[in-house]
Amino acid sequence: MKKIATFLSVLFMSAAASAQYVQEPGMETWKNYNAGIFPAVALERPDNWHGSDSLACALGPIATGGGTWVKQLYKSTDKHNGTYAARLVTKDQGSIGALPCLMTNSTINIDVSTLDYTIEGGTPINGRIDHVSAWVKYAPQGMDSALILVQSVLAGAGSAGDSVVGTGMAMFGALSAYTLKDIKLTYVDPTTVPDKLQITFFSSGGDSLTNGSELYVDDVAASLFQLGISIPVFNGEAVKCYPNPAANMLNISSTQAGTINWQAYTTNGQVIAAKQFSGNTTVDISALPAGLYFYTVTNANGEIIQRDKFTVAK
Repeated sequence: MKKIATFLSVLFMSAAASAQYVQEPGMETWKNYNAGIFPAVALERPDNWHGSDSLACALGPIATGGGTWVKQLYKSTDKHNGTYAARLVTKDQGSIGALPCLMTNSTINIDVSTLDYTIEGGTPINGRIDHVSAWVKYAPQGMDSALILVQSVLAGAGSAGDSVVGTGMAMFGALSAYTLKDIKLTYVDPTTVPDKLQITFFSSGGDSLTNGSELYVDDVAASLFQLGISIPVFNGEAVKCYPNPAANMLNISSTQAGTINWQAYTTNGQVIAAKQFSGNTTVDISALPAGLYFYTVTNANGEIIQRDKFTVAK
């Protein structure tokens, strides 16, 4: 049995926190609400996302017998695109001390008679998410670092609830400008297909969490390779792959200056070809079975600049 004090500390630091799929990716629509009664605290959150400050303000006074519990998730006009972004701030909460802000779409259930808790959530999916991306900016205090956790789960498959079948994570320090973070998921089993996607952002994710660290999040996206869904990062093609369909050789032509990294995947996310080049190159695909494949293009800095697909026809 986990009591509320333990629940709060585990909630804020555990990698088991879960979230739903990208239903408000641009952080444009927000809701205002109150949490707690000692006194109630005015809070806000993007539609279909939740902030951990609602639990802190509602349960913190009960767990510690009082104290000051404050807002941590804010609507910000310091955005990457559109009108708003989400601003997550690590703050001192009651007697527990500095706690990171989590932004997640999970549902947290508590048995008020035993104070046991379970974490549920995740948008239903019917294929493997290959990667999740978000534009983020980070202003840490001290040696703090931010964290993005992504998990694909099979609901009800574990002895204690959902079973995690795929996971990806990005931990990073100071970012003075909005930067694209692309998190590729690694799957434990090559055949298991998850049915929910979970995403969680942490304003502090390491051992040096510090009051005042700020994480900005905007334009969250995901790519579900199994369904052929691809999310481009910018308008225009960085490379052209032809012919498409192709049988033996695939030509790749780049319009970008500098080195280009090209990597191709199966619909299950298995890497089947990779090239580092500038200008033009070719890839031998004669040994590949007929079917649909996907590719990702990154520049010399490791930034994703294009995603697309090609077909092998025999």
